[in-house]
Formats: sequence, C-alpha cells, structure tokens
Amino acid sequence: MSETLDIVAQIGIATLGVLSILLVAKKNKWGFVVGFASQPFWYITAYINKQWGIFF
Repeated sequence: MSETLDIVAQIGIATLGVLSILLVAKKNKWGFVVGFASQPFWYITAYINKQWGIFF
C-alpha cells in the first residue's frame, strides 16, 4: 500500500515540477500555483520514507 502511494507521489512530484518549470519559463503566473500544488506530494514521500528533516 505505502509503496503504491510512494510511486504515485513520485509521479506527482515529477509531473507537477516539470510543468511548473515550463510555465514559469513562459512567464505564466500559474507556474507558481502548480509548483505549490506539488507540495503535498513532497510531504507524503517524506513521511513514507521517514525523511523527517525534509518533512519538517
């Protein structure tokens, strides 16, 4: 279960991260919103892998 959730979180981080970089490079303000939307995936990954420094 947690392995599947971790894979989904990793895909979310990669997809939203690349999309936010592309949008910001095109001077689109939504890039910052998309980047901010990827933050929950970072918390999920940090919690599953017990990376407490990243989590806090």
